[in-house]
Formats: sequence, structure tokens, C-alpha cells
Amino acid sequence: MKNLIIGIITGAVAAAGISAFAFTTDYTNLFLLFLVAAGIFAFLPLIIRSITTSKVPRPTIYGTKAPKKFKTIETNTAEKEENNDSKISLRQAMVSAGAGAGLLVVFFTATIIYLQ
Repeated sequence: MKNLIIGIITGAVAAAGISAFAFTTDYTNLFLLFLVAAGIFAFLPLIIRSITTSKVPRPTIYGTKAPKKFKTIETNTAEKEENNDSKISLRQAMVSAGAGAGLLVVFFTATIIYLQ
């Protein structure tokens, strides 16, 4: 919960900073393209973090290892400690995703204003 709040605050700060810059200057299509690209790429650490955790189910070829089972995805039921040596911490991922969400909000707002 603490990381989520930090991500939301970071998104609000990023949105305020970029919108202050965008509305005080004469922005163009290139600025909008950069804004949407930066917003999308800011979500990459969160995606990488969610894929590389040990709690992600691993699919097999037929859905399970044994035939005539009704599970479709094999889950990690063994008690494993989560790898704390991850290159991306949860806080970094949430801050990056919050900033990306703020950038995308500013992008959509600026696009609506630019197209009018």
C-alpha cells in the first residue's frame, strides 16, 4: 500500500511538471509523440517485476504435466523464498508506473487541447 501511494504521488508530480511545461510552451506533434512513448516505457519496470517473480504460474505444453487433470496452468505450490536479489524493487516499479500514468494523462489532455 505504501508503494502504491508513492506511485500515485510520483504520477501527480510528473503530470504537474509535464503539464506546466507543455502549457507554457508551444508543443508540437513531436512533443506529444515523445510524451506517449515516455509514458508507455515507464511501465516496463513494473511489467518486468511482475514477470520475474517466483509466484508467476508457469504454463506447460498440455496445460499440466499429467493427463486428465483439470488444471490449465501449473502453479508453484512449493514454498519458495522470493528472490530479493531482483534488479528492480517494487518501489522503483511503482514509482516508474506512477510517472508513466501521469505522463499518459497529460498526453491525452494535451492531445484533446491540440486537436481542437
